[in-house]
Amino acid sequence: MLIATMMAAHAGAALPASTRPTIMASMTVSRPSTPPAPSPADNEDTMLIVDGVRIDASAAALAACLARSCPPDEDMEAATVHAENQLLAGDHQGARDTLRQARARNHRHHRHQRDYPVQVGQLLDFDADVASYKGLADYSRTGTIDALDALKAGLPLHDRRIAMQRMRVGDVFLRQGKMRSAAGFYDRVAKEASAQGWPEMEGLALFRGLTAYATAASVDPAYDEEAQRRYAALQSRTAPAIRPYQDAALLMLAKLELMKNGLSEEELTRRLSGLRSASPLLVVGPRIEAQGNSLVLWTDDRRKHALLPANPSGHWAEFRYLITPDGRIDAIEQVGRGRATSHVGPEGWADLVGEALAQRRYLPLALAAGSPGQWQRERFLLTADLELPQKSHTRIRRPGEKLHIRSFQITENDAD
Repeated sequence: MLIATMMAAHAGAALPASTRPTIMASMTVSRPSTPPAPSPADNEDTMLIVDGVRIDASAAALAACLARSCPPDEDMEAATVHAENQLLAGDHQGARDTLRQARARNHRHHRHQRDYPVQVGQLLDFDADVASYKGLADYSRTGTIDALDALKAGLPLHDRRIAMQRMRVGDVFLRQGKMRSAAGFYDRVAKEASAQGWPEMEGLALFRGLTAYATAASVDPAYDEEAQRRYAALQSRTAPAIRPYQDAALLMLAKLELMKNGLSEEELTRRLSGLRSASPLLVVGPRIEAQGNSLVLWTDDRRKHALLPANPSGHWAEFRYLITPDGRIDAIEQVGRGRATSHVGPEGWADLVGEALAQRRYLPLALAAGSPGQWQRERFLLTADLELPQKSHTRIRRPGEKLHIRSFQITENDAD
C-alpha cells in the first residue's frame, strides 16, 4: 500500500535528460578536483570512468615520479591513476597493492591533509573502494571515513566535496546493513545543503534516505511510517533541480512494488509510459543470489542454479551490452574474465549472470531517431567479507558469510 500510494502521486511525470540513477553498485575511479553537480546516478557509489591511459604508461609515470622523489601530492595522484588502470586491466590485487604502497610512502598523510586534502582524500577513498571488493568491509568503512576527515582538515567548512564524501560514508554504512547510521549521514547532508542553497545535493540526500527506508518497508511494514515521512519530505521540495530525484523515486518505488506485490511487467510499463531518460534507468531485473554453494537465478516461479567456487578470489566477469530504445537488452557479449573464472565450465556462475543481464528491462530511452541504443560495460565480481582472527596474520571469511556479487560500470570513451 505504501509503495502504490507513493507511485500514484507521480503518474505521468516526465524524466529530464539529466536524470541518471545508478543501476548497480559501482565505484568512482576518475575524480575531478571540482566535482560536477550530483545526480541520482551518484546513488550508493558512482561510475568508473575509463580515461584511456595505458597501464604501462601509468606504471612508468609512477616510477619516474618516485625516482625524482616527487612531492606527496604528485606521488598520490600518480599512484591513484596507475591503480585505476590496474583495476581496469583486471589486476584487482595489484591495484590494492599500489594504493597500500602509496599510503605507506605517505604514512604522514595526516600531516599532508591540510596541504593536499583532495589528493589524500582520493587516495584513501579509492583504497577503501578497492578494499571493499576484496571483502575488507571494516577497512573499507574506516578508509571512507578517513577520506572524509582528510577533506575536512584542508577544505573550507562548507565545501561541497566534504558533503559528497559524507554521503559516501553513508553509502558504506548502508551497504553494510547499518541503515540508521547511514540515514544519519544523509540527513546531515540534506540539512546542510538546504542551508547552503545546494538543491541538487539536498535532493540526492533526501532520495538516498528514502531509498533506504522504502526498501526496508517493502519487506517489513514497521518501516512504512518513516518511509512515508521521507517521501513527503522529498515531494515537498519545489526547487526545479530536485525534480530528477522525485522522478527517480518513482522508478525505485515501482521496482519495489514489482518485487512485493507481483506487479506485472506490462502494468509497470504502462505506469511508466510517460517517462523517458537520456541515460539508462533499470526498471526490472531478475533476482540473483547465493544460496549455499550455488548461485540462484529467479525468473518468475522458476529457479536456475550454477555452482559457486569455494574461494571468490580472482573470480570476475565483464559484459558489454546494448540497451535498445525500448529499454530491452541486446547484443550481450562477455568481454573479459578473471583468471580463476576462466577455468570454470560453461555452466559457471558468470554465464548465469549473463542470463540475468539479458532479462533486465530499462526505461525507454530518449534518443535521436534511428539510434540503436546505448552501449554499456559492466564488471561483476564475487566477494565475501573477511575478518582477521586473533593471533593470526591471515584473513578468513567471516563465519556464515555467503559469497555475493558486486558490480561496477565502466564508461567507454570510444563506445559505439
